[in-house]
Amino acid sequence: MIYTEWLRVRGALKWTAIVLGILLVLCGIARLATFRYDAMGFVHGIANERDSKSTTTTLADGTKRTVIVNAREQILVTIDDRGYDGQHIDIIERKSHSAEHDNLNFGSLSIRSIASGRGEETSIDTNDATFFGDFTVIGLVVAIVVATILGAPFAKERDGHLEIALTKPIGRVPLALQTMLADCAGIVAGFAIGFVFAIAVHAIFQSLKVRVTPQDGAAAAVAILGPIAWYAMLNAATASMKRGYGVVLGFAWPVAGVIVLLTGLPSGNVIRDAIRSICHVLSLVDPLAYLNPAAASPQQLVMLVVLALVYGTLAAFQWQRVEA
Repeated sequence: MIYTEWLRVRGALKWTAIVLGILLVLCGIARLATFRYDAMGFVHGIANERDSKSTTTTLADGTKRTVIVNAREQILVTIDDRGYDGQHIDIIERKSHSAEHDNLNFGSLSIRSIASGRGEETSIDTNDATFFGDFTVIGLVVAIVVATILGAPFAKERDGHLEIALTKPIGRVPLALQTMLADCAGIVAGFAIGFVFAIAVHAIFQSLKVRVTPQDGAAAAVAILGPIAWYAMLNAATASMKRGYGVVLGFAWPVAGVIVLLTGLPSGNVIRDAIRSICHVLSLVDPLAYLNPAAASPQQLVMLVVLALVYGTLAAFQWQRVEA
């Protein structure tokens, strides 16, 4: 009864996989083109300086330690090579720097800089484990794109062939439920495709070491329920439309995003406070307001489930009342 909807789901997933596959190939080409370079290229540059002196020793635990001293540049570099566990690098530069502390985490690469006396000390760790939640974020982005593509299935049924849709030997409500369940299955598959894509890209550029935490289950649930709630909202907004549903799908992103942004307006101004209050109320029914896998909470999960059920019910109710 929902063969057409399964075809839509298959088409959305097929083109999603094709686009991500092309991006993966481009990432592979980029990695091959930069294969001789790594994140520690500047350290190698210091080691190759004419005024640099290097000494290498092996510690009791098997760690290979290399110390590089450049008196002219006043740089001291200590490299502890722990094999598969990566390298720990300390760089001390005897130059004046700001007192600010900088921290950068990019996948398995971690860089921390702090002021040290009249200079600066930078610590670098390679081959650190990447948090599982980092991959769910990419899965979330892909899933919500798929959810937008699959949005408005009932509006699409009304667009030119409603009479045929109404002749199906099945009740309106069961048809609506089966249609939405098929689309939800496609959204979950989109999340899986995005998740695998994120892991593959990470493995191309960095060591694949994943750190799983108790929070990751909730993060994955938010990354799946969020796009489903978003899909249900789009469905409810377009179920009674004959045409023009594409405008709703296109403008839903910026409108919902602006609402979330405006809830963070600073207080202290009457107009700003009024706008913030209005947007805060609107954000309660905006699925994008709950899409934060990094800080997933039971309240987020409950609200996403409630929004998905309420919007799904509204969409089914509208579809039941549609007439040719």
